[in-house]
Amino acid sequence: MNDEQQNDLRKEMNKRFDDLDDQFAKLFDYLEERMNKTDASLDNKAEKSEVGRVLQTLDGLSGRLSDVETEQAAHASQLDRHEKKLKQLKPEAGLR
Repeated sequence: MNDEQQNDLRKEMNKRFDDLDDQFAKLFDYLEERMNKTDASLDNKAEKSEVGRVLQTLDGLSGRLSDVETEQAAHASQLDRHEKKLKQLKPEAGLR
């Protein structure tokens, strides 16, 4: 193989490697873009699940608050009945 053939071969090899480098660069850019989109999508889903957990917690707290309010109303009613009964019993017990 003479020098000219070697140079031609070298040029052809360099061109092929440059083409491969370009293809790998394009593939890398594409994969990087896809991964960024996937990461962003997963971040949004994580946020949605966190919001779901917060809403569930708030719903549970709301239910417990409702139960406490109901119990408090029952205690207030019972206290009123006891106070009325004590007022009725005061004169009988000789208290003012």
